[in-house]
Order: sequence, then structure tokens, then C-alpha cells
Amino acid sequence: MHDQQGVVSEKRINFPLSNYEYYKLEVNDSASAPLNILKVGYYTTTVETAKQIQLPVPSIRQADSLKSKQTFVEFNFKSDFHINTLSFAIDGPKFYKRKAVLYKVERRAKGSVQLAEQLFFNLLSDKEQVISIPEVYGKNFLVVIDNGDNESLNVTSIKAFQSTRYIVAYLKKDNQYILSLGNKKAELPLYDLESFRDSIPAVLTEVKPLKFEFVRKEQVKAAVKEDWFKSRIWIWSALAIVIGLLGLISYRMIKEMDKKEND
Repeated sequence: MHDQQGVVSEKRINFPLSNYEYYKLEVNDSASAPLNILKVGYYTTTVETAKQIQLPVPSIRQADSLKSKQTFVEFNFKSDFHINTLSFAIDGPKFYKRKAVLYKVERRAKGSVQLAEQLFFNLLSDKEQVISIPEVYGKNFLVVIDNGDNESLNVTSIKAFQSTRYIVAYLKKDNQYILSLGNKKAELPLYDLESFRDSIPAVLTEVKPLKFEFVRKEQVKAAVKEDWFKSRIWIWSALAIVIGLLGLISYRMIKEMDKKEND
């Protein structure tokens, strides 16, 4: 890499953990120009578990098949969510180890259903039934459990969790802001703030939004239409039309007055 004084090279050396207070570095540079070591330091790494929020509890339906020796557990949310973790509460024998598959259920026109495979995992009696999954987006899901010749497991409840996401924005005090989401066709925005990462403080104030409200498309269209009628463009357009009509009427009145005087 480079700095203002010229070319600078950074060398990283990995070695086992130790409790030594001092270290000695010997450089064999007898056959080359000596090195000018400017700084020596170390990096520390920490692992932090991503914060997660619990999603609304889904509804569950379970069915067992003696023929295929499988248990089918369907769980559905009222709306689409991004899901990162699933937690299962299971009532079953003391010892069990079952293979399971998570599917995303896509309901199409004319009652057809398509299953999209998401994840293979195991349900183990000696571990907490918390499954981390690659983020999946949807509201209808199916878990298929292979029972073999064992008795079926009874999934009593399922909890879903979503990793917490943060948005960095420049907000002014005493202003009201609205956070809208749900547009599947939205594209990644381009903001000037992206070019000023170095100016963003390391510690930021966290602002939590108020309770979200689900708005129907019809309500959004009505609100947009109402805002359009209240916009300055519409007001100035209406004023221009009124002024034009008044001018036309005035012109005709003057023409008629001139005609009467000439008669």
C-alpha cells in the first residue's frame, strides 16, 4: 500500500497464542537494503452473535404418513418475512435423531403448489432444536421429517427469528420521517452518503421506529392520488387554467363592447 511518504508494505504474521510480554524479531537482510520498520502491532478479533428479533408466531398443521414413514409439518405466517432462525418445540420419545427438510411453499393460480427446497437438517433429542438457515423470504413453509420405523414426532410450536438490520441515515432533529417497505420491485438506491463513510461516527444513536402498519395497495394508491391533488404542481396548473379562462372571457367581452360602439 501507499502513504504520503512513498511505498509502504504491511506484513502480517500468524503464530500460536501465548502469554509472552516481549517478542524479538530478527531480519536477515545482509544481502539487501535494510528495512525501515515503522510500526509493530497486533489485531484482535471478536465474534459477536447477530441480534435477532422474534417474528409473529405462525399457525401449524401436522400430518403423519404411515406409508412414507414421514411427518409433514406446515407452518404459515400472515405476511412474508425474512427468516434466519427456526426454533422447534417437540414432544417425542426420549431419544431420537431424525433427518428433516425445509421447503418453501409457493401457492399459484388454480390451486397448484410448488415446493422449493431450502435446507437439510437433523432433529436431535440431546440438543436444543434451534436451526440456523440461509435467509429465506416467504410466509408458507413445510418441514418433512423422516421417521423411519420410529414413532412420529409431535411438533407443538415453531418460533421464527429474523436478524436485526440497521440503516444508516442522516436525520435532522424535530423532523418526522416515514419508513416505507414492501415494494418487491424496488431497486438498490444510490445516495451521496455512500461516498462519506469516513465521516460517519463509529458510535451512532439508534432510533427505533414506531409500530409498523400494514397498508393495502388500494390505500397506497388513494394516498398517492390525494397527495397529487394537494401538490403544488396541480395547484399551479389549476390556477393557470382559471387565469386562461378569465383572460378568454375578458377578451370576448372587450370585443363585444368594441363592436357595440362601432355600431
